Amino acid sequence: MKKIFGLFVLALLVSSVATAQFGPAKGKMTLGPAIELSLPIGNFSDIAGFGYGATARFEYGLDQNLALTGNVGYLRWTGKSFEEFGYGYDISTYAIPIVAGVKYGFSKGWFVSGEIGLYNVTESWDYTGPSLGYAFLEDLPSHSSTNFMLAPGIGYQSGPIEGLFRFYVVDTNAMNFSLMVAYNFPLN
Repeated sequence: MKKIFGLFVLALLVSSVATAQFGPAKGKMTLGPAIELSLPIGNFSDIAGFGYGATARFEYGLDQNLALTGNVGYLRWTGKSFEEFGYGYDISTYAIPIVAGVKYGFSKGWFVSGEIGLYNVTESWDYTGPSLGYAFLEDLPSHSSTNFMLAPGIGYQSGPIEGLFRFYVVDTNAMNFSLMVAYNFPLN
């Protein structure tokens, strides 16, 4: 958590060097890549470690303080290993969030955002114990689920650089905090 907070502060300091400005102007669009770091909480932290990924981010300016947003991304978490009833397993987890929402600038450079969408999470379980001859214990299938999710957040934007700290509210099995840093290229 200290690393995520440190990266967020660094992103804010770097972005504050330029003149503070909020999102695209009315009728203007931006598209850009983003890197994302994730920290699972709740039940999700039992099977997943620190996460990382990439996102494509789109914005359309409605006025000087309000923009529509859209994101498609890929997140992967470091795996965890555990033993249950003498059988060892490694767990790999990844997600594909597809969200849309709004972003509202409330102070010079600062904004709040709210996004909703779909969150597809896949877990793969790999057996790590000795060969048992029982396929049902050794070859566990991947489990995938798609849920609606909400992602409230707060961020800072200066020129094309944006930092956003948000909370993915999916269910008790996939909640996480996320830090995203994006670079927005103008489209028109």
